[in-house]
Amino acid sequence: MDETVSLDSLPLSGQECSKVSETLRNIPYDLRPLALQSSTLTHHQSTITSPDTNTFVESSGKYYQTLNDIKEYSWNINGCEGESNCNVSTELSQQNGFVKSKHEEKFQRSSRNEFDQKSFLTSLSVYFCWTVLMIFAFLRELLRRHGIEKNFAAVERPEQQNFVPLFSEFEAIYERNCYMRVRDVFERPICSVPGATVKLLDRTSEDYNWTYKYPGTETEVINVGSYNYMGFAETNSICGNEAAAIIDEQGLSTCCSIQQLGFSKAQRDLEKLVAEFIGVDDAICFSMGFATNSLNTPCLADENSIIISDQFNHASLILGSRMSRATVRIFKHDDMADLERLIRNAIVYGNPKTKKPFTKILIIVEGIYSMEGSICNLPAIIALKKKYGAYIYLDEAHSIGAMGPRGRGIVDYWGCDPNDVDILMGTFTKSFSAAGGYIAGNKVNICYYLI
Repeated sequence: MDETVSLDSLPLSGQECSKVSETLRNIPYDLRPLALQSSTLTHHQSTITSPDTNTFVESSGKYYQTLNDIKEYSWNINGCEGESNCNVSTELSQQNGFVKSKHEEKFQRSSRNEFDQKSFLTSLSVYFCWTVLMIFAFLRELLRRHGIEKNFAAVERPEQQNFVPLFSEFEAIYERNCYMRVRDVFERPICSVPGATVKLLDRTSEDYNWTYKYPGTETEVINVGSYNYMGFAETNSICGNEAAAIIDEQGLSTCCSIQQLGFSKAQRDLEKLVAEFIGVDDAICFSMGFATNSLNTPCLADENSIIISDQFNHASLILGSRMSRATVRIFKHDDMADLERLIRNAIVYGNPKTKKPFTKILIIVEGIYSMEGSICNLPAIIALKKKYGAYIYLDEAHSIGAMGPRGRGIVDYWGCDPNDVDILMGTFTKSFSAAGGYIAGNKVNICYYLI
């Protein structure tokens, strides 16, 4: 049962009560633990109320009687402290797609997708600089073709000049004249694992980055350019040592498809572990993250289906959508009104090729968009799915392991039910510092992939 206890009955002085209240007020909302966001925890809740400030602390059958205890709990983002049934319910207008629990408390979580709008002067200056840069790029290209300026780029042999070019002329001009000027910033060779810090191999160039000289020295820098979200990529990490031991014991692969020799025990154990971690029936793993999207999306949609995709989706999702032969429509980034408009149009007008209703409406979104860093509004997408009978394909490549109170991705971040998302996709190359990808969902969907 719930019970309310005054701070006066606990061994806290008035000064400590004031410090507690001030500490709780200063914690940003999204950084507060689940208990401080009025979320639902397992077992019974105990509410400690300050008569002076009305500041409350909810806990799972536990009192925090000292300032240090409350501070320690306040910065424990997981909040569940090992509980296996820590569910969060979220307030939304249609109340669709959320985990229900015995003691339901609701809170509003904001996606906080805020992007600074550039001024007209900033846009004008950027376009002006790029225009000047491209004018000089075409001028230098003209000088090279007439032999006035030395050409450092590879030149085709006369007998191969009639072949179809691999790149467009504009891309080639841009790479030779614009990209080469700043090439030293990119493609940096490293001499260590990409951990919190990384060692770069020093290099110099005397011909505008066409060639490099390596003096043999190294520079250690802070790493902000890799996907090592959980810090597993370390020289002496437990994960690396365990992986090496398993490879020595079981080998790298069966070197064939599952139709020939079936599953390896290690792969099947991995798939069960992934399904258990995400909270769904089953999962299937693949050897490449990009191919997980591009080769499996065509399995979900055909010429009688429509794919409604976010405009900032990853290239693998775009490629898979094109290969599916389905009708593809693009909605504005994270714009739920535009998404609903496209869903309604698909239902009303049907397939423009056959003039028949679509057999399937597939919504494809990412949890965290890799280029923008924005978070999808999953509760609203689930509400639209249930309202119009659509399906959701959620790419959690950048969010799984790094988002949510239990690290289970955007579904965990929003407190949604993973069973309300039809296809949960993720990769092992980001948070888990491994290789490959997975698709998780209910048993029927996974068996469909296996067949």
